[in-house]
Amino acid sequence: MIEIATDKARDQGVSNVTFLTADQFGDTAEHGPYDVVLALNLLHLLEDLPAALQSINGLLKPGGTFISKTVCKPGKGASFKFRMIKAVLPIMQFFGKAPYVNFMEIKELDDAMTSHGFKIIEAGDHPSPSRYIVAKKV
Repeated sequence: MIEIATDKARDQGVSNVTFLTADQFGDTAEHGPYDVVLALNLLHLLEDLPAALQSINGLLKPGGTFISKTVCKPGKGASFKFRMIKAVLPIMQFFGKAPYVNFMEIKELDDAMTSHGFKIIEAGDHPSPSRYIVAKKV
Protein backbone atom coordinates (compact mmCIF):
# COMPACT_ATOMS: atom_id res chain seq x y z
CA MET A 1 0.00 0.00 0.00
CA ILE A 2 2.86 2.35 0.81
CA GLU A 3 4.51 1.66 -2.55
CA ILE A 4 1.24 2.26 -4.43
CA ALA A 5 0.58 5.50 -2.54
CA THR A 6 4.14 6.72 -3.13
CA ASP A 7 3.90 5.91 -6.84
CA LYS A 8 0.55 7.69 -7.19
CA ALA A 9 1.84 10.78 -5.40
CA ARG A 10 4.93 10.86 -7.62
CA ASP A 11 2.87 10.33 -10.79
CA GLN A 12 0.58 13.22 -9.82
CA GLY A 13 3.44 15.55 -8.92
CA VAL A 14 2.59 15.59 -5.21
CA SER A 15 5.71 16.24 -3.18
CA ASN A 16 4.41 17.44 0.18
CA VAL A 17 3.40 14.02 1.52
CA THR A 18 5.36 11.21 3.11
CA PHE A 19 4.10 7.67 3.66
CA LEU A 20 5.56 5.36 6.26
CA THR A 21 4.72 2.24 8.19
CA ALA A 22 5.14 1.88 11.91
CA ASP A 23 4.30 -0.44 14.71
CA GLN A 24 1.96 0.67 17.44
CA PHE A 25 4.57 1.97 19.87
CA GLY A 26 7.57 2.37 17.57
CA ASP A 27 9.86 5.31 17.10
CA THR A 28 7.48 7.19 14.80
CA ALA A 29 6.77 9.78 17.50
CA GLU A 30 10.17 11.39 16.88
CA HIS A 31 9.10 12.18 13.31
CA GLY A 32 5.61 13.48 14.20
CA PRO A 33 3.23 14.93 14.86
CA TYR A 34 1.27 13.72 11.87
CA ASP A 35 -1.70 15.04 9.91
CA VAL A 36 -3.19 11.57 9.40
CA VAL A 37 -2.78 8.14 10.99
CA LEU A 38 -4.35 5.02 9.49
CA ALA A 39 -4.98 1.76 11.32
CA LEU A 40 -6.61 -0.60 8.87
CA ASN A 41 -7.63 -4.09 10.05
CA LEU A 42 -5.58 -3.64 13.21
CA LEU A 43 -7.47 -2.45 16.28
CA HIS A 44 -9.31 -5.75 16.85
CA LEU A 45 -5.93 -7.51 17.04
CA LEU A 46 -4.57 -5.40 19.90
CA GLU A 47 -4.82 -6.62 23.47
CA ASP A 48 -4.61 -3.08 24.91
CA LEU A 49 -6.90 -0.94 22.76
CA PRO A 50 -6.93 2.02 25.21
CA ALA A 51 -3.12 2.24 25.13
CA ALA A 52 -3.13 2.02 21.33
CA LEU A 53 -5.70 4.80 20.98
CA GLN A 54 -3.76 6.96 23.42
CA SER A 55 -0.58 6.37 21.42
CA ILE A 56 -2.32 7.20 18.13
CA ASN A 57 -3.80 10.35 19.63
CA GLY A 58 -0.30 11.39 20.71
CA LEU A 59 1.02 10.95 17.18
CA LEU A 60 -1.51 13.36 15.66
CA LYS A 61 -1.41 17.12 15.33
CA PRO A 62 -4.34 18.95 16.96
CA GLY A 63 -7.25 18.43 14.57
CA GLY A 64 -5.40 15.53 12.91
CA THR A 65 -7.35 12.74 11.27
CA PHE A 66 -7.46 9.11 12.37
CA ILE A 67 -8.87 6.59 9.90
CA SER A 68 -9.51 3.00 10.89
CA LYS A 69 -11.28 -0.07 9.65
CA THR A 70 -11.89 -2.63 12.36
CA VAL A 71 -13.67 -5.98 12.38
CA CYS A 72 -16.45 -5.88 14.96
CA LYS A 73 -18.92 -8.38 16.31
CA PRO A 74 -21.91 -8.57 13.97
CA GLY A 75 -25.36 -7.94 15.32
CA LYS A 76 -28.14 -10.47 15.27
CA GLY A 77 -28.03 -12.97 12.47
CA ALA A 78 -24.26 -13.39 12.25
CA SER A 79 -23.18 -15.12 9.06
CA PHE A 80 -22.24 -18.79 9.03
CA LYS A 81 -18.68 -17.76 8.16
CA PHE A 82 -18.41 -15.53 11.24
CA ARG A 83 -19.88 -18.23 13.50
CA MET A 84 -17.34 -20.72 12.14
CA ILE A 85 -14.46 -18.32 12.73
CA LYS A 86 -15.60 -17.80 16.32
CA ALA A 87 -15.79 -21.58 16.80
CA VAL A 88 -12.42 -22.43 15.24
CA LEU A 89 -10.40 -19.43 16.42
CA PRO A 90 -9.75 -20.66 19.99
CA ILE A 91 -8.42 -23.96 18.66
CA MET A 92 -6.11 -22.18 16.23
CA GLN A 93 -4.95 -19.83 19.00
CA PHE A 94 -4.22 -22.80 21.27
CA PHE A 95 -1.86 -24.19 18.62
CA GLY A 96 -0.28 -20.77 17.96
CA LYS A 97 -1.79 -20.48 14.50
CA ALA A 98 -4.01 -17.44 15.09
CA PRO A 99 -3.51 -14.10 16.84
CA TYR A 100 -5.46 -12.57 19.70
CA VAL A 101 -8.76 -11.17 18.41
CA ASN A 102 -11.11 -8.83 20.25
CA PHE A 103 -14.55 -8.96 18.66
CA MET A 104 -15.95 -5.70 19.99
CA GLU A 105 -19.46 -4.43 19.58
CA ILE A 106 -19.61 -1.42 17.24
CA LYS A 107 -20.77 0.79 20.12
CA GLU A 108 -17.82 -0.40 22.22
CA LEU A 109 -15.37 0.65 19.50
CA ASP A 110 -17.08 4.00 18.95
CA ASP A 111 -17.10 4.68 22.70
CA ALA A 112 -13.39 3.79 22.97
CA MET A 113 -12.59 6.24 20.18
CA THR A 114 -14.52 9.12 21.72
CA SER A 115 -13.23 8.45 25.23
CA HIS A 116 -9.63 8.67 23.96
CA GLY A 117 -9.85 12.13 22.46
CA PHE A 118 -11.40 11.55 19.05
CA LYS A 119 -14.55 12.99 17.52
CA ILE A 120 -16.07 10.62 14.98
CA ILE A 121 -16.69 12.57 11.78
CA GLU A 122 -17.93 9.70 9.64
CA ALA A 123 -18.57 6.03 10.29
CA GLY A 124 -20.16 3.08 8.60
CA ASP A 125 -20.09 -0.66 8.35
CA HIS A 126 -18.32 -1.53 5.10
CA PRO A 127 -18.77 -4.45 4.75
CA SER A 128 -20.57 -5.47 7.88
CA PRO A 129 -19.20 -6.26 10.41
CA SER A 130 -16.16 -4.10 9.53
CA ARG A 131 -16.46 -0.65 11.12
CA TYR A 132 -14.94 2.16 9.07
CA ILE A 133 -14.28 5.33 11.11
CA VAL A 134 -12.92 8.73 10.23
CA ALA A 135 -12.22 10.73 13.38
CA LYS A 136 -10.55 14.00 14.33
CA LYS A 137 -8.29 14.55 17.31
CA VAL A 138 -10.03 16.98 19.66
